[in-house]
Amino acid sequence: MKENELQDLLVRLKGGDRNAFTRLYHHFFKSIYVKVFALVKDNGITDELVQDIFLKIWQKREEINLELHFNAYLFKVAQNQVFDFFRKAAKDAKLTAHLMNNAIVQYFHSDVQLEAKENEKFLHEAIAQLSPQRKQIFIYCKLEGNSYKDAATKFNISVATVNSHITASLKFIREFLLNKNKTAAVIFACTTIAELLTQKP
Repeated sequence: MKENELQDLLVRLKGGDRNAFTRLYHHFFKSIYVKVFALVKDNGITDELVQDIFLKIWQKREEINLELHFNAYLFKVAQNQVFDFFRKAAKDAKLTAHLMNNAIVQYFHSDVQLEAKENEKFLHEAIAQLSPQRKQIFIYCKLEGNSYKDAATKFNISVATVNSHITASLKFIREFLLNKNKTAAVIFACTTIAELLTQKP
């Protein structure tokens, strides 16, 4: 969509034009859906969140600043909606477990990365409490991205032993995050920790 066409639609949207809203909805729906789904990994939850996001856009249409990039505004609304969901999910044990088990790496927007960094301190605190060997192996494999096979060679141990250390480390970190700050754990799981949970033999 060209910038002048987008601006025209936004002007009409601010004026309450439902046709303009519908065109914007269809244009941006896919990109928002993909980003939200990458975080919550659940079609039903994604459907609800995306509908809520666009409902917010319609309800707050008069607040849209035409001088600012609409993509940034839309992503900000979406980000807030998703983070509100995560915070509520932190109070639901079953939903928390569901999100933790299905989380994948997909940073939603640069602002989400910044907010996630505020929670990284909990991860680093947890890693700091690992035994020296587990800490080295965890950092080498999960933070530096090396394979379990390379770690086995580097630390002169078997791949099975590397896997055992990683599994134990992840269990400790998950428990640490949940005990330290459940909300931070859920949000962090759906942005950063999922990468660490991905096995790389």
